[in-house]
Amino acid sequence: MALDVFAGDFVGKVVVENDDLYSYLKKTEGFDKVRYKSHMKAVIAGGQPMVLRTAKIEKRGIYIEGKDIPENTFGVVRQFKDVDDIVSKGCETFIRYYFLGEELESIKASAKSCAEIVNNAKEPLNYKRELLDTSKRNSIISKLFEWQIPARIEDISNDLVRVKYEIKGHL
Repeated sequence: MALDVFAGDFVGKVVVENDDLYSYLKKTEGFDKVRYKSHMKAVIAGGQPMVLRTAKIEKRGIYIEGKDIPENTFGVVRQFKDVDDIVSKGCETFIRYYFLGEELESIKASAKSCAEIVNNAKEPLNYKRELLDTSKRNSIISKLFEWQIPARIEDISNDLVRVKYEIKGHL
């Protein structure tokens, strides 16, 4: 998921896997699963940044680090002009370009919703473009989250995988 956070001098957006965020809040705040879900729904709905105590951005500027934060857990979201250019064309173009591998010149807008496009795929699809570094991957995951499209990183291949659209939400 993508969240706005305060972490030391850093104020911005990070991406974090749901189970990693739960583990962090269980350890630092003593949350059980019910309290975690309730808290995160309030954070997401309220639009307020979440405070990561005793945390700061690491030297490379790619992750947040600190006490009780496992390495490479909270990935910093940066802006990239090429990603923002695709985002400005809408969710359909974004999905068709990055996950269906279509070329921009051939993408014609349809009347389909983003949910329809994602769910029409026979199976979850991998990212289809240039090799992603961590920062750009974080940016793409953040955009998917904004459109309520869950994504995950495949453990073995480290590929970005887009999963089926889920109406019931992220948590």
